[in-house]
Amino acid sequence: MTKEIKQNVGTVEVPDTVESAVALEYSFVEALVKLDVNVTGIADDNNVDNLDSETRKNVGSYQSVGHRQTPSVDDIKNAEPQVIFADEDRHKSIFEDLNSIAPTVLVKSFDADYKQNKESFDYIAKVVSKQDEGKTILDNHEKEIKDLSSKVRIDKDVATIAGVVTDQDLIIHASKSYVGQLLEDVGFKAGISKENENDLPGYMGADYHKLPISKVAEVNPERLIVMVDEDNQKDFNNFKESDVWNQLDAVKNNRVHEVNRETWAKHRGLVAAEQILEDITQFTE
Repeated sequence: MTKEIKQNVGTVEVPDTVESAVALEYSFVEALVKLDVNVTGIADDNNVDNLDSETRKNVGSYQSVGHRQTPSVDDIKNAEPQVIFADEDRHKSIFEDLNSIAPTVLVKSFDADYKQNKESFDYIAKVVSKQDEGKTILDNHEKEIKDLSSKVRIDKDVATIAGVVTDQDLIIHASKSYVGQLLEDVGFKAGISKENENDLPGYMGADYHKLPISKVAEVNPERLIVMVDEDNQKDFNNFKESDVWNQLDAVKNNRVHEVNRETWAKHRGLVAAEQILEDITQFTE
């Protein structure tokens, strides 16, 4: 038995019982693992350690299908999925190639905020015919977020910016981004107004905004959460050695927090949100 999934790119038919799937975004992996669907292929950017520890433990063995932005069609084929879950922005251009391998469902992740990612989880649950399980998982997630938020020890009422440092810019995860909306939902004051963030250049076609490093002191966040991995550790170190750094109120008041870029910037699922809040409960000032 199959059911029809109607999409802008065309209608696909998926099995009523999905026993294997390929996931081209980390948030899809999290969702499928939570829904107890076997994930046979993952776009893990060629590194299993990019998966969060909980998901990595539960997913078992799988076929890496390369990078999330440019997954390998041949590797996806080798994973033999019944269904492929692809990002509606990143992978729309290769939909036909993917759909020739297995029914392909486009879901919002890369350009989605926190609320939209929860909606994407609910949608995935419906596609794999596990709506009831999905509702229970979402209800438990909301309770967990509320509980973790109550354990936060730092002052939420100071102007907070979360972002990624590059060689020239601070890429702000602002109000319409996953992290920006999550922080707002749990009560953090935004470090830049919605009006002002729209005056900044966008980044990668998503809800991120570029603020030149030389201009960060003009915005002067009271709290700065910096997402760091091996790719931008040097850029962050250079920022800390710049003249701008010591001008920031966040630096003067010991309110700079270095966090894992994979978890904060790339995962975007329910597990990621809980891990982000868990990180915040460990912040001190």
